Amino acid sequence: MAKKTFHVIPVNNNWAVKAGTAEKPIKVFRQKDDAIDCARELSKKDSGEIFIHDRFGKISKYDNK
Repeated sequence: MAKKTFHVIPVNNNWAVKAGTAEKPIKVFRQKDDAIDCARELSKKDSGEIFIHDRFGKISKYDNK
């Protein structure tokens, strides 16, 4: 079974958490660290993976914890 993925991405000077290839974000935050914390919590519940993007949209970190 494939792991569920979550992405922390920049959106209009904020940071959003998106699931997989979904178009709409799950939640939007002002701070990147808050978005990462949210993605980690969601990832723990679903045994998923997190892809953290930089402010230009490029993947800068990968987290599977």
